[in-house]
Amino acid sequence: MVTYIYDRVTGAFLHGGHGQPIYDPETQGAVSLPEHPNRRTDRYDAITRTIRPATEQEVAAWDAARQDAQVGAALADKKLIAMAEYYRQQLNLVRAALPVPLGNITAAAALDAIKTIYRAL
Repeated sequence: MVTYIYDRVTGAFLHGGHGQPIYDPETQGAVSLPEHPNRRTDRYDAITRTIRPATEQEVAAWDAARQDAQVGAALADKKLIAMAEYYRQQLNLVRAALPVPLGNITAAAALDAIKTIYRAL
């Protein structure tokens, strides 16, 4: 048996395994299961005390959260920030060389563009 912690509102499995995991009893619950649940596709229904399949929206939200975590990790590694700054500099050079020069883009706009590209990979 493994003990898993789930979110009481969404039923999403947060973490768990063998032993006694620490959790907040006001917002989270604990359940003993015969095997590890798939955190992406399984949800716990506390009323029926069963595991139910996640809805398409729940799976999409899980995937989006994972992507955001990957983008956050890349930002923490500063590679994405360096790439966004390089992109901004190069784009501003091109925009200034146009027959009718366009204004510079901001660092925040460049970072948003890089994040969008990174998520699409």
